[in-house]
Amino acid sequence: MNDLTTKLKTLEQKHVELNNSHILEQVKATKQELNKILDKQVEIKLKYVKQTYYENGPRAQKMLAWK
Repeated sequence: MNDLTTKLKTLEQKHVELNNSHILEQVKATKQELNKILDKQVEIKLKYVKQTYYENGPRAQKMLAWK
């Protein structure tokens, strides 16, 4: 993920300097890859959050109300 963010920053800088459509396509592709990784991480975290609330039983309602 760190490699993708550094690659994205360099590509964006090159695009600003050169204004090339090929570089813009590379920027879009790296953004899509980065978004896929972030989506997977969020999905995994949501599964664990749901599991902890389910394991708490009736107290889960109080915990959800506090959040």
